[in-house]
Amino acid sequence: MIESSDWTPEELSIFALFSGRCGVCRFAKAITLHEICPKSINPKWKNPKNRIPVCNSCHTRIHSEGINLKSMRVLQDIRDSVEEK
Repeated sequence: MIESSDWTPEELSIFALFSGRCGVCRFAKAITLHEICPKSINPKWKNPKNRIPVCNSCHTRIHSEGINLKSMRVLQDIRDSVEEK
């Protein structure tokens, strides 16, 4: 379970949107929020719609593969699909 003292109510609502699971693999427990469009590109990087919960394994993979338009689009599609439900 995510420790509520470590996250803002807004951040906790992002975890809740994904039922505490990783938005990428949908199986593992999410441990962090990953920015879809990184702060180096997006000054509004902390916008809730720009964040997706991920497990440690997926977070490592995302960073090892590098951030590019395709990966940002995939993460945004995942985020959008949960928002539409």
